Amino acid sequence: MQKIQILDVGNHYATKVCNRLRALREASGLAASDVAERLNMPTALYVLYEENELVPHRLIPPLCELLNISPWFYLTGKSDEYSPPFRSDD
Repeated sequence: MQKIQILDVGNHYATKVCNRLRALREASGLAASDVAERLNMPTALYVLYEENELVPHRLIPPLCELLNISPWFYLTGKSDEYSPPFRSDD
């Protein structure tokens, strides 16, 4: 029987997303308490999301709307704009 290996990217991924979340909030000029209030949650809970807890899926759409970003950018840090690969017509 073949053993299935599970790739654990949780901590590294979570840290990058949490850092991005804090940076986006700060760039928006919002305090953690402002975001928590708009998402109808205690500030202490929101701060946990910035410190290394993954945000529940149900909160991603309203959080992205509040920060004026796309879910794709929130999760990956990459732009939504499609950039086709460079192609030479030679």
